[in-house]
Amino acid sequence: RRSLILLLLVPVAALTQQVEVETFTVPRPVERAVPDYPGSQAMRGGEGLVFVDFMVGTDGKAFDPVVVESSGDEDFHEAALEALSESTFEPATLSGEPIVGSMRVLYRFDMEGDFGEGASPAFVSAFRRLQRALEEQDSEEIEARLARLESLETRNHYEYAFLGLARYSHAVLYGTPRQRLDHLRQALSVSWSPEDRLYLDEDLVRDLRRAQLSLMLQLNFFAEAIKTFELMQENEDAEGIAAFRDVIATVEALKHDDSEYFIPLELDESGSASVLLFKNRFALTEGEGDLAEAVLRCERQYVAFQVERDISYDVPGDWGECSLQILGDSSANFFLMQH
Repeated sequence: RRSLILLLLVPVAALTQQVEVETFTVPRPVERAVPDYPGSQAMRGGEGLVFVDFMVGTDGKAFDPVVVESSGDEDFHEAALEALSESTFEPATLSGEPIVGSMRVLYRFDMEGDFGEGASPAFVSAFRRLQRALEEQDSEEIEARLARLESLETRNHYEYAFLGLARYSHAVLYGTPRQRLDHLRQALSVSWSPEDRLYLDEDLVRDLRRAQLSLMLQLNFFAEAIKTFELMQENEDAEGIAAFRDVIATVEALKHDDSEYFIPLELDESGSASVLLFKNRFALTEGEGDLAEAVLRCERQYVAFQVERDISYDVPGDWGECSLQILGDSSANFFLMQH
């Protein structure tokens, strides 16, 4: 494998930073604009969640945003990004000097009153019929009932979460581990914080969170697994903490050793995939389809560059935690090697 040192892509001044002895502060919101509720969604009682990763420049303005997870209609994406463009932030600082830094925000679109509570009778009926088919393990009936549920117009947070649960239950029987993980994220309302509201039963959420962590470990999403374990700790899931404590300790030890591992990734319909980096070196290997660009959004740095397969990229450790976005052809697939 050839190797490319990303330090060569940044200003020379960045090479002299002594991060270990300097004070770093993360960006903070100063004035967050409230997004306009999309009119078409308000009329139908539509709700949504939009997670956005972005960079904060030294001028306190957001740039290069990307929607990393969402629920509901894409109308909410545009409203969230518009609000972000009108917001201002206090930039990250290093030894008191402003620098570029990364942030993630959640935009919630909630309806008030009856629109925002519970699921429609048609949705409840379709979900219960699917449950019965799953209990009877009738494959033809399961497929028919899931298709019926998916044909309904998913309206609010409740229906979106239960649709994710239905898809996860189907994937347990017929899907791949990656599909199960994706559907669990939907069922858990793309939650990364204990303050985020969930719409399933508390005991069910606990069990699904454990299943989510197990799948993250199985698929080598180690950075996400550690964040999920921290969320489990914040929610005081004693049984789950005891079950995963030793394996999480083993994973944390991998961060700085000489091991390498692979994560299977596929670009979505828009030609994008995002993942948190766990180790400071990575390469994109094997797979099909063209990959065009990589974007690194780090706590203390930002860089975008043309990416190639089978080249090893070295991310400086003093850039802090980084998310990696890969852009290219829709449905292009590859393995992300961390080493």
